[in-house]
Amino acid sequence: MDMFAIVLGAALAQVAPLPTQAPNPNEGTPPAIESLVKRPVAHLTPGPGAVLIVDSGSTNAAGFTIALDPSGSASFTTGAGIRHGHVEIATARQLFAALKKAGALSALPVRPCMKSASFGSSLTLEYRGARSPDLACAANAAERALSSAASAVAGALGVRSGPRKVHLLQ
Repeated sequence: MDMFAIVLGAALAQVAPLPTQAPNPNEGTPPAIESLVKRPVAHLTPGPGAVLIVDSGSTNAAGFTIALDPSGSASFTTGAGIRHGHVEIATARQLFAALKKAGALSALPVRPCMKSASFGSSLTLEYRGARSPDLACAANAAERALSSAASAVAGALGVRSGPRKVHLLQ
């Protein structure tokens, strides 16, 4: 058996010598895919006192991230990159009041939640170094208030989880 492996290896080396340099993974890649490979992922870093609203998206829907400060000033990511906007102060206050009432986000109960593998997404908040459990599975009044207020902010900015855009190569 060992002799067979040696002979086979020697024969293959004569037919197709091993490359001396690692192949470039982008070489010969269609331009549509190459632009996706090279495009940096947009990340938001909230300023002090800001809350980060994160919709994970799903297999079929692109998610989003919103950084909102108490004044209503917002930055958000979409498939088109980072954008900026503003929500009414009352909308911002609703979310920050819900955050204050809820207390420490990391202390909110985590509960299992059944979701579709293709359509299920999660909604979390990050505030003062803590992350909430998935608010799409809100199980109490505080979590429902947070989910509702976060959705109101997203709606005011015109941001929503939308269908993923798939570019087919021809």
